[in-house]
Amino acid sequence: MKSSPATLPAILLVSLLASASAQTHIGSVTLTRPATPAPMHQPRPMAPAPAPAAHRAAPANADNGRDTMNTMAVPAGAQEIRGRIQAAGGAVNLPAGSTVNVLVSDLTRPAQLVKISFRTSRLSTPYQLVFNSGRLNRAHTYAVQANVTDASGKVLYSSDSSAVLPATRRAVVDITVR
Repeated sequence: MKSSPATLPAILLVSLLASASAQTHIGSVTLTRPATPAPMHQPRPMAPAPAPAAHRAAPANADNGRDTMNTMAVPAGAQEIRGRIQAAGGAVNLPAGSTVNVLVSDLTRPAQLVKISFRTSRLSTPYQLVFNSGRLNRAHTYAVQANVTDASGKVLYSSDSSAVLPATRRAVVDITVR
């Protein structure tokens, strides 16, 4: 079949009109194009990281469950300490099987009051301690310390000083390890 030069523009016009249609038929299925393109997702800007501080009070709204590091309400009579364990030199990737140990110790009469351990692959990492504040003796001084061990138990990093445990019900204590 030969097409004349006059019929070629007509064929192009028909094919362009067919492709500009809002619907396409494939067998018994009809695909319909949206009238307007869907809006593209705009990523939310990241909030700047807070400046590190030895101690700071937990936000007043921390009990409402919307705080990003606090997923549970603190029971009556309990104390919450949370913060970040961070390396002195900045972000650090840890060997597989590394464990962070966070301790609350009695400095007046050397004893360990609370200890949590969890695995992590990098520093800085968040932590949270919730414990019965009735275990504290108001005449004693308590401190928060941390260390990081590898899978065999060898200490990789340790806090070289103790952060004094704040007397508030909720507090943020960031700990630097070296």
